Amino acid sequence: MIDPWIVLGDFNTILSVNDRQNGVPVHPAEVKDFQECIEDIVLGQLKRTVYHNPGCSDHTPIIVSTRRVKQVLPRPFKLLNVLLQEQTFKEVIPSTCQHKVPGYTMYGVCKKPKLIKLNTKHLHKEVTSIEKRVEAIREKLHVTQQLLKSDLYNSNLIQEERELILELEKWSNIHEDILRQKSRVVRLAKGDLNTRYFHAQLKTRQARNHISSICNDRGIMLTDPAQVQQKFIKFFQKLLGIMASEMPCLNSTIAKDR
Repeated sequence: MIDPWIVLGDFNTILSVNDRQNGVPVHPAEVKDFQECIEDIVLGQLKRTVYHNPGCSDHTPIIVSTRRVKQVLPRPFKLLNVLLQEQTFKEVIPSTCQHKVPGYTMYGVCKKPKLIKLNTKHLHKEVTSIEKRVEAIREKLHVTQQLLKSDLYNSNLIQEERELILELEKWSNIHEDILRQKSRVVRLAKGDLNTRYFHAQLKTRQARNHISSICNDRGIMLTDPAQVQQKFIKFFQKLLGIMASEMPCLNSTIAKDR
């Protein structure tokens, strides 16, 4: 099925032991089969839901929002494992570690990973656009093989086909490794291009981790991405407090007595 779909219903079991409130405690073995079923058919919990009071009914009305909210935020840098095998990346690490950062030692420790990110940013862009490269190689291979049908003994075309096949295998394996890392699917052994499965797992993780709405202190639902982000910032600012202008130093008298 290509179109998005939702599975709703009054299931005979729950997905987590914490889903049952004010009832008989649930043993993890009771939810294991349901959890494995959800994982096998690649389903994820939908976060864009609002639960209303049940009133006199024993069922709770649910409102599901299908509106797509595009939140344009800078993506955090995530090191792809395939870059660790690149010679250019291997050369960047020692040169960056040997670079002397002026200031305190801990400032240099925090600054060097940012320098590595900056110096390898172009490699990261090349790898993340690998899907287009794979498609371009596959299309070129298709054209070459079409030409070979009418000229079977053309040595140049035979050599070109051989090189394109090797290149396609190389970049296809790299593409699969990237999708495997992003989807966090580690138990599945390599097969005949599991990219569709990895894409499905990746979308499931994104939907599970995405927060599209939140209620403020007055119970008002906020759906605007900027308002949701600001609400989280204010909450943690209130929780952690503000940055102090100066830190109290250690009392030397007390330290000596200890």
